[in-house]
Parts: sequence; structure tokens; C-alpha cells
Amino acid sequence: MDYILSTSETMQEDINKLVSMGKQALIQMAWDLIMDKQLDFRIFPEDYEASVWVNSKDVQVKFRRLMRYIPESSYLEYDISVALLGKKVSPFDDWFYQNNFFVPDKEQQQTISYLKKLLGLPYSYMNHEISEDDENYYVNTNSETAFRHYIVNKKSGEPSEPLEGTYVVLPQPFPDCEFDEENQWVEIK
Repeated sequence: MDYILSTSETMQEDINKLVSMGKQALIQMAWDLIMDKQLDFRIFPEDYEASVWVNSKDVQVKFRRLMRYIPESSYLEYDISVALLGKKVSPFDDWFYQNNFFVPDKEQQQTISYLKKLLGLPYSYMNHEISEDDENYYVNTNSETAFRHYIVNKKSGEPSEPLEGTYVVLPQPFPDCEFDEENQWVEIK
């Protein structure tokens, strides 16, 4: 499906037209733009949590990877962001991140699936990271306000009791100050 906005309209009219399509249509539009990239690997929408953001300059759809497998000694990109007006898909259109996008190999995907089923993951609005050593898998989940850590023994398959806690949410340092308010991103619910 091709999504073309009139170039004769103002940017704000283009943004309003996009927003009026609704959140689900924008998510589908963004996913279609990702699939148009003809990647050398497959990614699946169920591996991501999508959100739609708007400001005075663009509409963005962000795909946050629900489960992040963290290999030793490497920095990888896990999330995808699509700027709908410019049809830019990050990290695939960013030359410096193209080779750093995480795609699980077969063994990593099996580990992710196993731990998701064992621990009942993912939890909404939380980040999930998996790492491992020779004896254990380490599963860390967190959000702005809470965390939960598991250790799963590879041989027995038994998870530890989770270490859980909450964070103190600090107030904004300058709640009354306006820092480029017109360009602040607002989530479309």
C-alpha cells in the first residue's frame, strides 16, 4: 500500500491528516514501510510493542522490542522508529546502525521463547533483557517505577524466586519551564 501525502499542503495539515487516520492505521502504515525495506532477515510485529507519537514536525511510530537478548561484548539496536512524513525507518536508514540491528539466531530465538513461556513474559510497559553465562540465564525486567530479576539454571530449568522492587519516582526538576514545548513528542493513545 502506498501512502502519499500532498506536497501542496502545509506540514501541519499533513500531520493532522495522518493523526486523523487513527493509531492502528498509522502502526500498519509504519509496518508496511519497514517491510518495504526488503531486509535480509525477518522480523515479526508480535515481537514489538508499538506506540504512536506526534509533535509539530512529524508523526513517529516506535516499535519497542519486547524481549532483548544481550550477547556478550556487543552493542546492538533493538527498537525501530518510523518517521511517517519523511518515510525514514531507523535504524535501517541510518548507515551507522544498519549492521547493529539485533536479529536472533535460531538458538537465541529458542532461548527467548523458552524463557517467555517459563516466566510468563512479556509484561506490558516493561523492558526485558536476557543474558547468560555457562550455568544460568539472567532475565531482567524493568520500567520507570519497578524491576524484577530472575536467574534460571540452564541444567535444572528452575527459575529463582524473583528479586522485585520499586523505584522512587522523582519529580521533574523544572515542571513550569517550557523547553521548546511545540516540538515535544506526545503519545497518541
